[in-house]
Amino acid sequence: AVLLIGLYWFGHSIFNHQNIHSSKSTVTKVANEGSGETTETTGKSVKNVAQLPKIIEGKDGAKLRLVPEGTLRLAKDRAENVKEMITIPAFYMDETQVTNHQFVDFLNTMLPELTVEKGVVKKGKDVWYLLGEVKEGYEPVIFRERRFLVSSPSHASCPVVRVSALGAEAYASYYGRRLPTAEEWAYAYISGKKLTDGNNKKSKAGSRKSSPSVSRQPRYHMDMHMEMMRNIVPEKNVEVPPKPEKLPFPTPVLLYPANTYGIRGLNINISEWVQAAYEKPSGNKRSPQFGIMGNAINPSRGDSRLGKPLRREPWEAFEEVGFRCALSAEEYLRQTGNEKMAK
Repeated sequence: AVLLIGLYWFGHSIFNHQNIHSSKSTVTKVANEGSGETTETTGKSVKNVAQLPKIIEGKDGAKLRLVPEGTLRLAKDRAENVKEMITIPAFYMDETQVTNHQFVDFLNTMLPELTVEKGVVKKGKDVWYLLGEVKEGYEPVIFRERRFLVSSPSHASCPVVRVSALGAEAYASYYGRRLPTAEEWAYAYISGKKLTDGNNKKSKAGSRKSSPSVSRQPRYHMDMHMEMMRNIVPEKNVEVPPKPEKLPFPTPVLLYPANTYGIRGLNINISEWVQAAYEKPSGNKRSPQFGIMGNAINPSRGDSRLGKPLRREPWEAFEEVGFRCALSAEEYLRQTGNEKMAK
């Protein structure tokens, strides 16, 4: 089933190319890394954004790409066409969605704390993942002899789906990251697409040649698989990413086109879990903390507007929803002992 995200227009980005090179980038810590708890944002600046590496490596072997500071215009009041400009601080986002192999590796690491009953994977009372067919003939993850397995090597590098927000958050927290906010996700898609489609057709931001080398650790079988794919998949920007229907599902994550930041697969084929700020409660009911973004662009309306995140309960999981992780630039500096770059 195709997930239809309501067409509440999230707004459009006013992307200032000069902001990317600004040395006064504001960095906001959106979550407590490693705890999964959302916190109030606190602003800090990076003294020299140019000193931030364009690519970093996560503890799970994933590549994260730098998304520099910029601005996003939100539709504050749709009826009155009132807009609100917000600053998106610099952050890192996973180059690709989390894959079946990566998530299976995580589940096996957490195996002593998990239960599997009737195809539902739980930690305590929290639903993390739903086993079973994603679509006819495609069941990428199986549970056999008390181990989680990827059912076929061809499925290993495809994006994992049927993960709940709780499962996605647990994965991100375990590896020292978090889910991106809805605003970060929208900004990475809109601004990255604008630069790729505009006069920066030969931008080196996402090219292999201009990227610094990233040390890779042989402990992950996924590394070898990803490196083999890199030998056959050109690492160059695509001027106009193909429409979602041009790529079949499932598709290996490195076959998705990269935007100007080098981030692949945003708004193509599957939607993704994001952090969604709480809205004012209706009666005694509180809005869910998580939402789903992506796969809701209406080509006839252009790419400058994006639907609001579709709020869903954290225990829900869907055949067309995966996730990727993010990390604030401030938190990256803290983790690497470079707090002096922030002021």
